[in-house]
Amino acid sequence: GFANTIVKHEMQMGRRWLHLAACYLIIPAAFYLTGEAFGPTYPSNVSAQDPRIPLTLSLEASLSGAFNTTGAVLGVQLALDLIGKRNVIPGYRLQYSMFDSKCNSSVALSSFLRGAFSHGPARVGLIEAGCTSAAVLTAEVSSFYNITQISCVPTSPELEDRGRFGQHFQVMPTSTSLAPLLVALMEEFGWQKMATIRQDENLFSLTVDALINALPRGYNTSVTVFDQEVTSTNSLETLVDNNKFFDPEAHVFFLAMYESHVRRVICQAILQDLLPPAYVFITLGWFSDNWWDPANEMTYNLSSSCSKEQMERALHMSLSIATDSAPSNNTTPTISGLTLSEYRELYEAEVGSLGVERSYFSEPCFDATWAYALALNRTINDLREQQVFNQAAAAAANLPPGSTFFMENFTYANSVVMARLFEHLSTASFSGVTGDVAFGQTGVQTTNVLQVYQYRLDKDGNLRRQPVAIVNINGTFMYLPNESEATMWPYGVPSDGRPRTMTVGMEVWLTVIMYTLAVAGIVLTTLCILFTIYFRKTKLVRMTSPTLNFIICGGCMVLYCSMFFLSYQPTENIAVTAFCNVRVWLWAIGYSLAFGPVLGKMFRVFQIFSDPKPNAKMRVKDWMLICFVCVLVGLDVLIIFLAVAIPQSRVGASLSQSSDKPNIENSLFRITTLQFIYTCRSDPTVSYMAWGLLLLSYKGLMQISAIFLAFGTRKVKVKGLNDSKYIAAIIYATSLSLVIAIIAFAVLQEWTNVLAGIFSMGFWLMATMIVTLVFFPKVYNLYKDPTGEHIFSKATSSSHIESQAVRGKVVTLERKIQDLQSQLAGLQAKTTLTLEKTNKDSHVSEDTDTSPVEATLTLEKTNKDSHVSEDTDISPVEATTLNQTVCFNNNNGSSESRPPATI
Repeated sequence: GFANTIVKHEMQMGRRWLHLAACYLIIPAAFYLTGEAFGPTYPSNVSAQDPRIPLTLSLEASLSGAFNTTGAVLGVQLALDLIGKRNVIPGYRLQYSMFDSKCNSSVALSSFLRGAFSHGPARVGLIEAGCTSAAVLTAEVSSFYNITQISCVPTSPELEDRGRFGQHFQVMPTSTSLAPLLVALMEEFGWQKMATIRQDENLFSLTVDALINALPRGYNTSVTVFDQEVTSTNSLETLVDNNKFFDPEAHVFFLAMYESHVRRVICQAILQDLLPPAYVFITLGWFSDNWWDPANEMTYNLSSSCSKEQMERALHMSLSIATDSAPSNNTTPTISGLTLSEYRELYEAEVGSLGVERSYFSEPCFDATWAYALALNRTINDLREQQVFNQAAAAAANLPPGSTFFMENFTYANSVVMARLFEHLSTASFSGVTGDVAFGQTGVQTTNVLQVYQYRLDKDGNLRRQPVAIVNINGTFMYLPNESEATMWPYGVPSDGRPRTMTVGMEVWLTVIMYTLAVAGIVLTTLCILFTIYFRKTKLVRMTSPTLNFIICGGCMVLYCSMFFLSYQPTENIAVTAFCNVRVWLWAIGYSLAFGPVLGKMFRVFQIFSDPKPNAKMRVKDWMLICFVCVLVGLDVLIIFLAVAIPQSRVGASLSQSSDKPNIENSLFRITTLQFIYTCRSDPTVSYMAWGLLLLSYKGLMQISAIFLAFGTRKVKVKGLNDSKYIAAIIYATSLSLVIAIIAFAVLQEWTNVLAGIFSMGFWLMATMIVTLVFFPKVYNLYKDPTGEHIFSKATSSSHIESQAVRGKVVTLERKIQDLQSQLAGLQAKTTLTLEKTNKDSHVSEDTDTSPVEATLTLEKTNKDSHVSEDTDISPVEATTLNQTVCFNNNNGSSESRPPATI
């Protein structure tokens, strides 16, 4: 295995000889362009009595430029102090020699090569604590010289390429691991749109690309690209002058760029009034403390047009995200002997004493230094304990045969030692302040936890970054203790810029009114049922067909119950679908049950009055009317069943924007809330409309028939018995309600509240009129005539019989009859021939209009017929009264009726 490792590294060196040549061509130019000396060595105040041999690491940091990592260097220093004190590498003292890359790839390469070849012994490794752009170049070149590199600041996924960066390791997880965190944020807060503004570097471009690829289908991400060079002064000025990089429809922005650029973007947002809580900015979590302070713009000698206070107000409630693999228990000791809390206390003390900026990367740089110390310790132990390995290392260093190789003899040409060091770094596993440190197959530390921070203004008005939640690598979002959605967003979750949608139901006041009316109608119908049951044996109630009245009450009950489903609208799809179908069934069946008996009674009255001498066997019975109602209900069931059986006409819930509820404008979040409501639809809608209109048309035919019958019996009035005038009123009212319902159904489908109000009120009026006009007259008549003795005392067959003109004619005829009787009495003394002549003359008298004895009735026959079975639909007394009226021929030839009289 050891030989294979050596061969592998030799093959990698051979494959890259062209790259080596190019690098050696760059070296002279780099030395020429940058005449800077290599940076300081730490620790520098080593006691002269310290016998340990120094092993030097190169440390690249960004001490100036667009990105400052001075605070990260302090983490390396703290690690070296602890490593030296605890003698982790027996006989050796680990130190670093630092250079400033200025966050510039060419400067980084120049400084790296100058330090590697011009200052002291060979470097046993390189800690990269600078920009990603510098790390990429140094990582590619360092592998040519058998120098391993551990990056503790760069997070670019580009560095995961083992074929290109063969000797590279990375403590910080790659920035692409932030993609699940961003997706989790969007899912947690319901954001489906996020605008991204990225800087033109692979670090940020690959992060944004990973985010887009990680988004589930259906998410709309608006990507706004800012392609400007990091080190160009003009680029920042261009950014300041450019006001088009903000998506006008977005309220959530992910800023994938260095902090200096973020400052300029936030300032532009302030100038454009893109402020919280309406707008949210998401920044990377590894920025330095107080990065928003415009005083940090001194890098380019540019004065920001926004003050620190403005920047803090703009960032209030915005978010910051970072990869974080820190141990869950801050009291657990790490490999250094310090717990995470102890390390942070030590770091804060050093930051305060040295006056440097805090850095998010101090902890990964601390662990990177320990990774080198542990790998060197194991490599040195191997050199001491494994003779074969020591001899191979000595041969690679061109030492005389039999010589012992020591680590201080290391040179860049010694691939044997470097292969072993690489092997120990690859298998390293220890507990660090960033968590469990272990490099994967790509050499990059993996993380299981992603951290969410929120910028908050404290009571003193100072901006602080507060950890609020963590996201597991599988995307599970979890709030930290004492944190919740309410603490994060006290004014509510900000919108992503899209108009909000809200599913609403019926207006509450409409539901309350209709429910109240429905309950009142049910109570009224119940009283009518109880009235019929209690007075069922009385003559008046028996003659009104109680069975049919029960059916009418049942139909009205169903119509009232339909109002509960019409005037309330659920907000769940399944519930709305159920309501849509129940409404149709209740309305159709309730209408037929309530109106069918009324129509049947109207037909029975029409039949009687269209034939003055009906055949008793052809008389309409109650059971016939019940069958008629059953046929109507059967037709309803058939039509609805056919509509349900055809898939295209099945009624279901459809969510559409409410036409009778205006949009809600939210000035705080600067968004519009669109109100949606579920309606009953089929696919296609024309099928639902067609079946609905068919059902309404069928009801309309019933109404037209009823109107015809009402018109044909409009002059019929039998007091106390015949309901024709009330039934006519019912028919006219229900017809008007039905016509309005048909028009509303065809025109007002989108106006849900209006449509529900019209239908509910129409059904209520229909049911209430039927109940009141069928039962209230009976209640009144029963109150006036409890025994039913005077039901027929004033029965007439014509509505004009009570007029004064007709009464005058009757009186005149009665007087003529009396005169004729007087004449007959005076002639009784005469002879029979004279009597016959007198009688003959009386028959041709010109002053007489009609015979006094024509078609008279006797009261005995009336009393006899009154005992006919009361099971008939029209009382026998009523039938006798209606069919045996006395007819008189007036001067105009018209037929009028009068009460029966005995002559």
